[in-house]
Amino acid sequence: MANKVIFVPMCADFVHVGHVNILEGAATHGDVHVLLMTDLAMEGYKRAPCMSYRQRERILRAIKHVSAVIPCDGPHTYADMCREHKPDFFCHGDDWKTGPQAQGRLEVMAELEKYGGKIV
Repeated sequence: MANKVIFVPMCADFVHVGHVNILEGAATHGDVHVLLMTDLAMEGYKRAPCMSYRQRERILRAIKHVSAVIPCDGPHTYADMCREHKPDFFCHGDDWKTGPQAQGRLEVMAELEKYGGKIV
């Protein structure tokens, strides 16, 4: 039986213990696939990144809990990515309940419901 897949969106511009905690927790549910925000995605809803996408990707790939890194164009694409890849779980902090990620959250919830995926 294949391992379950868990999506974890991140900017990971400066990796800190909070990122490690999320990745460790996510890894208890399955193979962690980080949806890494592209540079343009970060600029569009957060701020300009301090490190390039390639640098952030390289750091994440070096972390043992990360199975894959997938480019993400922002929270508005989360549901499309779920539709395409059908992750078993989608892990996100509380910061997407309001603000620029709130609509993406609702769309992810609706998409996961279609096939039995869960939010962590």
